[in-house]
Amino acid sequence: MILDESDVVVSPTQAAILRNGFAPSKHVEYIAAPSDLSSTAPAVTQREGFRRRWRIDDDARVVLFVGRLHSEKSTSFLLTAFGLLLRRLPSARLVLVGTPVRRAKLALQIERAGVLRQTICTGNLNGRELEAAYSASDVFAFPSTTETQGLVLHEAALARLPTVIRDSLLHSCHPLGEGLLLTEESHVEFSDGILRLLTQPGLSAQLVSRSHRKATAQNLPAYGLAMLNAYQKAVEIHPPGACR
Repeated sequence: MILDESDVVVSPTQAAILRNGFAPSKHVEYIAAPSDLSSTAPAVTQREGFRRRWRIDDDARVVLFVGRLHSEKSTSFLLTAFGLLLRRLPSARLVLVGTPVRRAKLALQIERAGVLRQTICTGNLNGRELEAAYSASDVFAFPSTTETQGLVLHEAALARLPTVIRDSLLHSCHPLGEGLLLTEESHVEFSDGILRLLTQPGLSAQLVSRSHRKATAQNLPAYGLAMLNAYQKAVEIHPPGACR
C-alpha cells in the first residue's frame, strides 16, 4: 500500500484518514488547506446588491449552502430541515450556491420539501459573487457527513458567518471545530441548530469570533510553511540516496 511506502503522510484532517479506512504506520501531518476568500469585513453594498439581485427581502433570514448539489452533500436532508425551520420562521430563505448534479432531481426534492418559494438556486459562483453570497447570508448550513475537510467551512468563517454542522467526527478534528455549532444528525436537531444561530446573537457572535480567528491564522503562507516542514521531515527520515 502506498501509505506503507511513505515516510510522511499529509492529510487535511484526521477524518480523511479514518473515513478512507487508512491506518498509516508512519508519521501523519494534519495540514488543512486554506481559503482564498477575503478575511476583511464584507461591504454593506455586497449584501444589499446580492439580495436585490435575487429578490430577497431586507428582513429575510438567509440560510446559505455552498457546494456541489448532490446526495453525498446531503442536500435533500438540508431541504427537509429547512422545511421544518420555515414552520417556526416563515421569513427564512435558503440560498443554494453550486452546480446541481441532477437538476430535475434537485427540483423535485425542493418541491417535495415544500420550500419551492423560499429556496434560491444561484448556480456556481466565484470571486466577488461568492463573497457577496456569504455577506448576504445569516447562517451557513453544512449538512454533509462525508467530508474530509470542507473548505467552505473556512470560507464561512472568513465571512464571519455562524455555522451549524452535524458531522461529529469532522467537528472533533477540524481546526475550526470549536467555532462550529454541532447538532445531532436528525432533521429536527439540525433545524433547531439553524434557528438557534438565527435567534441567539450572543451565541453566534461567540462562535464567529472563534472560527474567524482560527481561519484567519490558517492562511496561505502558514499552509506553505507547514507543507515545507512536512517535506523537511520526510527528508530527515529518509535522506536522498539512502536505501530503505
